[in-house]
Amino acid sequence: MERNINFMKNSNYFLNQVLTLNKDLHKFNLTFLNFGNASAVDRKNKLIYIKGSGFETTNLKSHQIAILKYDEKDLFINKSKVKPSVDTKTHLYLYRQINEINFIVHTHSLFATVIAQSHQEPYCAGTTHADFFYNTIPLSFPVKYPTTHNYEIEVGKSIIKRLKKEKFLPPGILLRDHGIIAWGKSAKNAINNLIAIEKICQIYYYSQALKFKKPLPKALHLLHFFRKNGYNNFYGQ
Repeated sequence: MERNINFMKNSNYFLNQVLTLNKDLHKFNLTFLNFGNASAVDRKNKLIYIKGSGFETTNLKSHQIAILKYDEKDLFINKSKVKPSVDTKTHLYLYRQINEINFIVHTHSLFATVIAQSHQEPYCAGTTHADFFYNTIPLSFPVKYPTTHNYEIEVGKSIIKRLKKEKFLPPGILLRDHGIIAWGKSAKNAINNLIAIEKICQIYYYSQALKFKKPLPKALHLLHFFRKNGYNNFYGQ
């Protein structure tokens, strides 16, 4: 009985977190129509919570969150009556590859998507960027041989392949020809990272429009990065 009670508490926690995360996409003007989704992984019980397919984030309800069981073979058992987001396999692939993250947020926000579609990796031109990224904002590699059978998994592989070139795990990545995906240990961390990347892309876009193409001095870049992300970080606003 106690185990069932604890399971229900965990289930309600993840359900509420994912519901709020998806609503935040609309709240912070990061999506439109039914584009975008947010998820959480319950590693202990091997469950994924993710927005149901086709639902808009504006007035999302808890019964529109899909709950899926996964196992070592990546098989899904749908524990809810909701069809999961088409991106579910991408989310699961990332959760399997990156143990540090528990929440994922994906959307087609304006400036991040414009830059992702132009195949650019924004360099660090100022301290806002430096607070979040050790290098450029990474851009996922092209998806090889996409088919309706393997596309979502291949998207995940293209992300992980690019991340392997990073010295430190970034807070998110631009999806080539697609949009943006961000993550975090907590739901708040994940949505804050997504907001930050969209804003950094906006700043970068306008800086390029002004023909400013001078990177931040590397010493200043690293100072800002490590004071927020280093072992002895002390940054706070």
